[in-house]
Amino acid sequence: VVTNDNIVVQQMAGNPDFIEVLVNGKRQYAGLASALSGGIIIDGKGGNDVLTVNLDANNPAGVTYNITMGLITRNGAPSISYSNFENVKLLASNDNSTVANVIATHANTVTIVDGAKTVNVGNGNLPDNIKGPLFLERAAGSMYVTVNDSADGVFHIVNLDSTNVLGADHGFITGLSPALIAYNYHDTSNLTVHTGTGGPTVNVMATGTSASNASPLNLVGHASGTVNIGKAGKLQQIFGAVTVSAPYPGAFITLNVDDSTDST
Repeated sequence: VVTNDNIVVQQMAGNPDFIEVLVNGKRQYAGLASALSGGIIIDGKGGNDVLTVNLDANNPAGVTYNITMGLITRNGAPSISYSNFENVKLLASNDNSTVANVIATHANTVTIVDGAKTVNVGNGNLPDNIKGPLFLERAAGSMYVTVNDSADGVFHIVNLDSTNVLGADHGFITGLSPALIAYNYHDTSNLTVHTGTGGPTVNVMATGTSASNASPLNLVGHASGTVNIGKAGKLQQIFGAVTVSAPYPGAFITLNVDDSTDST
C-alpha cells in the first residue's frame, strides 16, 4: 500500500470460505478465512485512503460486529486491524439479526457502518471514544440506533439537527461525543438517545426533512434536564415523533416546545 489507495477486504465471489484483499481493484491476497487466525493487518500509509470491509456477501444471520479504534471484529471471521485510513466503510449483513457495536472511531477517519439492523454506539454507556465522524446507513431500511451516554456525569448541550450528506438526508447528533454521529433518516426506524447524569440540555431541531423520511426519536433522561423542541421558533422539521422520558426516581424533564415564529 502506497498512497491514495482503495482497499477492499471481502469474501471471494462464489466461495465465501475464502477472503481476498484488493488494492485499487487488483487482488493482492486470497486465502481461507479459517487460516487467518492472527487476523488481517493493513496500513494505509500516507495520502487519502479508503478501506471497505465486506465479509457478508451472502447476508448471513447471527452476525455481530465490534468496531473499535483501528480494529473491526466479527464472530466467525478474522479480525481486521487498520491504521492510516481516512475513510473506513463496513458493509455488514443486512439480515435482521445483524448487530454492530460502535465502540470507538479514529479522530482522522470517517467511519461508515452500512447494513446492520441494530447499531449501538458507545462503550460502557459512554460515547467518548467516537472521535471521528460516524455515519450509519441501511439500504434495507428499518435500522434501530441507540446512542448511550447514561454513565456520563458531565453536563452536555446536545443538538439533534439535519443535513444532506453522502447524497441523502441525515440526522446528526453533536455534543454527546467528540465527533458527530449521523444517521440516514430514510434508513432509520427509531433513534434512542440516553443522556447522562450531568443534567443535560437537549435541543431537538429536526427528526426528518419530510414525511417520507420521518425518523422517530426516543429521548431517555438519566437525571433532571431540559429538552427544547424546535428550530428558530418553528417545528417544521419535526417529522418523526419525539418521546421524552426520565425513568429514574427523582428525575424530571423541563420540556419546551417552540413554534412561536411560525405564521402558518
